[in-house]
Amino acid sequence: MAKNAKEKVSVAKNGEALSPKEQKALEASVKFINDRVDNASNAILEIGEHLLATFYEGDIKKVRERSPRKTLSLRKLAEHPDLSMSPAGLWRAISLAVQEKQLETVAALKQITPTHKLLLLHIEDLKKKKKYIDQIEKDDLSSRRLQEILVKDGYIKPRGLAAIDDESRRKLLRSGFHRLVNPFDTIIEMKIDRLLELAEPSMKTVHDAAKKARDRLNEIISSMEEKLQ
Repeated sequence: MAKNAKEKVSVAKNGEALSPKEQKALEASVKFINDRVDNASNAILEIGEHLLATFYEGDIKKVRERSPRKTLSLRKLAEHPDLSMSPAGLWRAISLAVQEKQLETVAALKQITPTHKLLLLHIEDLKKKKKYIDQIEKDDLSSRRLQEILVKDGYIKPRGLAAIDDESRRKLLRSGFHRLVNPFDTIIEMKIDRLLELAEPSMKTVHDAAKKARDRLNEIISSMEEKLQ
């Protein structure tokens, strides 16, 4: 109990101190999310709507401007020691809630699954999102089939063997070699501008992970160079 109490005080003291009312709202958000995170595929939209209302006053313009309430910030929530959702998960939930508001006049949106909606986050153009929603309804597309279409249309990058055009390389990868190659390919293809658009908590997480990966990559490259000489 004493440890938890100290951790919660440190959260409040990180950056600007929270008022008792704000601290209570923060704790309420942690409980709200944790109660739903185990069933996240169905509850992620509900979590996103809660975050949008609590931290951005329901205004999607503030989400685009990265302008949460001054002291009750999403960063403080992401740093809370009891929260069981990652910073990336929080931002995905908010993005889903924003999408829901943007498409609230599209009747078919209510008929598709949360998994379909998550896949639609890969598309930025609202008109194109509406086109895919119409296709989902018309052709009764499963989420798996929608993902295949979005990969074909270039919104989602193919992974694993499906991403390899060269048959000889595919044969090599079938041996299990792709488990070593894929992480490096993912880094090479990573879009820096997308990373720079991340919310501060998510960017900090990616930054720290990238620094650790850089150090490890340097070790791997040095070892391989010694072996190849």
